[in-house]
Amino acid sequence: MTEKLCRTAMLSDLLDEDKRALGPGFLVENNLSHKLNLIFDVDHTLIFAFQVGENRTIQPGGAKDTHLLKLPSGMEMTLVVRQGLDQMLRYLSSFCTFYVYSHGLREYILKILEIIDPKEEYFFKRATRVLAPKDESEQKRMRATHKSLTDFKDPRDYS
Repeated sequence: MTEKLCRTAMLSDLLDEDKRALGPGFLVENNLSHKLNLIFDVDHTLIFAFQVGENRTIQPGGAKDTHLLKLPSGMEMTLVVRQGLDQMLRYLSSFCTFYVYSHGLREYILKILEIIDPKEEYFFKRATRVLAPKDESEQKRMRATHKSLTDFKDPRDYS
């Protein structure tokens, strides 16, 4: 079997509800397994964001899944949500608990999550599951010292 045929068969199995019935979601629902922890980066992974006016071909609200993001600093950004994001989150949420890790400010990340998951169906308990610098000084320290996810303060300190 060629690599292409193998990938096609795997994708077909993921989309086939009968074959998916015994997948990871089934195992979690029937207490045969624990949920996995899945940590997402936000920028260039779940979304793509740029300052308003930076790209004149994409305007907030001008195309499907584009939004205007207004930050407290006064900066306005065009936010483009990745195609298929909702379907992916819906599928993975049956057997994964989601976290977000970012070098972007926590306030920025929370605003993005309000857009991509306004009902908090996937990214809930955000006070403890969003790992990002709370202010610019923490962000600068993190970048200067090359801090990573393992070096972060306990996210419960942000609540």
